[in-house]
Amino acid sequence: MLSSAIIVSIIVGSLRGGRLGALAELEFRHLGLVFAAFFLEIFLGFGAGLGLSHQVAAWLHIGLYLLLLYALWSNRRLPGVPFLLAGSFLNFLVIAANGGRMPVSGPALLRLGLVQHHDQLVQDLSLTHQLMGPYTRLWWLGDYWLMPPPFPRPAAFSIGDALMVIGVFWLIQDAMLGRIQKTTGAR
Repeated sequence: MLSSAIIVSIIVGSLRGGRLGALAELEFRHLGLVFAAFFLEIFLGFGAGLGLSHQVAAWLHIGLYLLLLYALWSNRRLPGVPFLLAGSFLNFLVIAANGGRMPVSGPALLRLGLVQHHDQLVQDLSLTHQLMGPYTRLWWLGDYWLMPPPFPRPAAFSIGDALMVIGVFWLIQDAMLGRIQKTTGAR
């Protein structure tokens, strides 16, 4: 969902007369940590096939959110970043409260026709997600909400995901349209 938001944000920014090159000029502190968290999330998506245990994956999943939260906190004065920070924090809370995995609503997945994804969670094949159940903590912060068709990639999403989408859209728009002031001097 976040990758789709980035693409749509860039397209909208371009249609509004923004410059794509302005994103490269954005002074975003600790960007390497954001990329590290992103690639760690991708790695965890393949981790089960690589023999990574649920326990190790849980610590890595929580750790990647700590990296992301630190990087976002360092940039909290940039437009949109407070939404990214709040969304990441809510996702971190629900993941940490549920043993390092994001709870996902099974009925939501089935309503969206994502039967294969549902079956993978039933078989406990994901290192980053698990089905919601009677003992799920903070379930309302999990992937409970629906993004149905006609959205090109139907999905269940969390409140944290929605806040992150708002934040990324706002940040990219302001950056592309030159609305972010450059900082000078020591930080």
